[in-house]
Amino acid sequence: MLAAVNEAVAKARAIGMDLKENVKTYDYSSTSLHSTISPVSTPANTGTSPTHTIGTSTVTTEEPCDYHIAYEVIGRVEHEENMVKVALKNLTENTEYTISEVNKTVSANSNKIELQTCKKYEVKFKNCEVAHLCIPLPESKDPFEVEETTNTSAKLCWEKSFHYANVTFNCNVSTDGTVFTELNQTCKELNALSPNHEYNCRGTVHCCEKEIVNQSLIIKTDYGGKEANIATKELICGSGGHRYKEVAITSEIKCSIPRVFTKFSIKEAKKSQNQNKNRYIDILPYDHNRVELSEIPGDPGSDYINASYIDGFKEPRKYIAAQGPKDETTDDFWRMIWEQKATIIVMVTRCEEGKRNKCAQYWPSMENGSATYGDIIVKINESKTCPDYVIQKLHITNGRERTAGRDVTHIQFTSWPDHGVPEDPHLLLKLRRRVNALSNFFSGPIVVHCSAGVGRTGTYIGIDAMLEGLDAEGRVDVYGYVVKLRRQRCLMVQVESQYILIHQALVEYNQYGETEVSLPELHSYLNNLKRKDPPSDPSLLEAEFQRLPSYKGWRTQNTGNREENKSKNRNANIIPYDFNRVPIRHEDECNKEGEHDSDDSSDEDSDCEESSKYINASFITGYWGPKAMIATQGPLQETVSDFWQMVFQRKVKVIVMLTELKEGDQELCAQYWGEGKQTYDGIEVQMTDVNCCPSYTIRAFDVTHLKTKETQKVYQYQYHKWSGLDVPENPKDLVSMILNLKQKVPVRPVTEDNRSTRSVPLVVHCRDGSQQTGVFCALMTLLESAEVEEVIDVFQVVKALRRTRLGVVSTFEHYQFLYDTIASTYPAQNGQIKKNSQQEDKVEFCSEVEKTNPETDLITIDLTPPTPEENKATEVCDDFKAADSTKGTESSTNGPTTPVLT
Repeated sequence: MLAAVNEAVAKARAIGMDLKENVKTYDYSSTSLHSTISPVSTPANTGTSPTHTIGTSTVTTEEPCDYHIAYEVIGRVEHEENMVKVALKNLTENTEYTISEVNKTVSANSNKIELQTCKKYEVKFKNCEVAHLCIPLPESKDPFEVEETTNTSAKLCWEKSFHYANVTFNCNVSTDGTVFTELNQTCKELNALSPNHEYNCRGTVHCCEKEIVNQSLIIKTDYGGKEANIATKELICGSGGHRYKEVAITSEIKCSIPRVFTKFSIKEAKKSQNQNKNRYIDILPYDHNRVELSEIPGDPGSDYINASYIDGFKEPRKYIAAQGPKDETTDDFWRMIWEQKATIIVMVTRCEEGKRNKCAQYWPSMENGSATYGDIIVKINESKTCPDYVIQKLHITNGRERTAGRDVTHIQFTSWPDHGVPEDPHLLLKLRRRVNALSNFFSGPIVVHCSAGVGRTGTYIGIDAMLEGLDAEGRVDVYGYVVKLRRQRCLMVQVESQYILIHQALVEYNQYGETEVSLPELHSYLNNLKRKDPPSDPSLLEAEFQRLPSYKGWRTQNTGNREENKSKNRNANIIPYDFNRVPIRHEDECNKEGEHDSDDSSDEDSDCEESSKYINASFITGYWGPKAMIATQGPLQETVSDFWQMVFQRKVKVIVMLTELKEGDQELCAQYWGEGKQTYDGIEVQMTDVNCCPSYTIRAFDVTHLKTKETQKVYQYQYHKWSGLDVPENPKDLVSMILNLKQKVPVRPVTEDNRSTRSVPLVVHCRDGSQQTGVFCALMTLLESAEVEEVIDVFQVVKALRRTRLGVVSTFEHYQFLYDTIASTYPAQNGQIKKNSQQEDKVEFCSEVEKTNPETDLITIDLTPPTPEENKATEVCDDFKAADSTKGTESSTNGPTTPVLT
């Protein structure tokens, strides 16, 4: 009778569990086998289930055959019986047993899901009495009850029951006191953990690939899933770096979704007359949903184009996913646009990248005005360049038909980096807003393409469709939709980073919502934000400010915190992040040709941390792209030389000073200029002009490198009516100064590669480089956005700034000031916005130090947007090899392996 239990106890002892005291838990910190995943709460009213949390495993023996196993479990899952069997299998191995459920503990009503205390099973061993298996909930501060809410920060993370359990497993497994890390032993333990079920290795340890690179391994076991080993419906929750969750998500795209569904035929794409029309030989449309063109008599294959119909969240064939046209397929592309009655084209690539052809330019330039592609005549009426995209208004007519022409809007996203994905998912949410603003019932399918029409194309479509589902139903199924996408076109959402980006975009949208507002709507929008109902409650504007993430400590600050650099910081709490601090090259390096240019180095992407001098200064992203501004503290006496070295090396044209030198007895900024010529470690600074206006002073300097004799003209704008945490008395004065200084600094890039073009930064400083400086940098960006796009997004601008420097826009008064300043700059009149109501001040000449040449003093800047011809946005499309210009193969993890050779 007791044989089964005795055998089980022996097995338990063999894997390191001591039962002398009746209760013994696995040692999580040692080499023992354990399993855990962070507990999560479940959204109410979704009919969903959370991830299991399998915590401490406990074995007790009260009496013979009274055999208890306790697991910590959160939630409910189908096939939980299999999980119980795995728990028993580890202890009983060859002992026969039966298992039956005694009671269920998860109940739901219309308002919430309640998780009760214990789920019980009856376990009957062969030749043994009935034992009990109890799976209790852990004692935790984590909520087990989630009430339904409409708050935008609600976590809507699951759709269906899970068919798996997440298990964390230490590669150093101890069985009989020995420790091993060998691959075969690790996989043996994995097989023991999931008997008769498949498993997939995840993270940085790849057993299946015979590679172990560290001691951390995550596997995902199959507990009754119908199709795939992995069936996650998980969304990254919360803000900040949820790296462990990202790792969990990435394995889904690798292990669970086929790259190509081989059961779908691709006969048409493989026909000899069509092969040259494919940019990549392994990115071919399925026959069942390919876009068929009207056949041209006598032209075999004229009905073929590498494009596929794609279903939206609910709407069939809402999109067409296409490859980037080749020179020989542009006629077919426009024929497709005409026949499908498409009015919106979304291009998520650049034409060239790294001298590789990614997509032919299939539209006319503004200079040419129009072009003919087969029977289709395309005329360009307008082109508008913005930092992240170019919008072109086209009109197309068919030379063979007498029907009226059609307007087509072409929007090209230009801010996808050459490698990887956009760091900020908000950029794609912004693109989606622009596209959806153009769409209407008569628009026809939205044509989306990158180079191959799968990676970035699938990512954009996935974000658009999932956001539509989130708005409609309050839940998403990213995994399921990506499977659906790949059934309609191979490799849609091609790489892990794109799959993660979809989740990040959903979290961004769900946490922060829509905060962009057009200028015509700004005044009513702002009035609504300021309204308090009831008066004792905070306003919506205050609530919006409170939602801003602080990002404190999100990146390293090692350089500024070094002992030798601490004295160079005016405020010990405002230290630049390493990733975007401004390095200063040493004098011997500056003598090398080009070394003092405005390069793109920073501590996290170069070796400059050891080779450069430190200054408390950070690169700031502006409206037109990165490194548009430098935020720095007011120089200390011992850092004045470093300040001028930075100004010279970065070719700075304008310095904005937002503080006085002193406030009472407290020094706010050392005077870093003087009368006549001053020398600072090989840099000669001569003040040549001083001009005054009521609220600010302009000083002109000649800055000369004494060894190279190179001279640069630098202007300093000192604003006098702003102190500390207060806001300027009259925002019009500050806007007036900005309008004046914009004459002397280029604020718009000269090429289409907008966000990666080198720029001449504007240096902005107050006392600590954060308080007034942060507000000024935000205001510069917002004014430019208002001028170019007639929209502003105060929330996103401030959110982005906070990622670059601590302490910026830290008070609600500063935040509200930004809204109020834009509203006063663009007053409403009869429902219309008066642009540029502010005029720059007339600058009075105060004193002339030295007569200067006005032709060299004033920098004339062409503020008109560059033409599409000038805008050669070259974007990597999933690391594909361009068929038109390169040969060879690439890693299948980054893109199609082989281009079509033409």
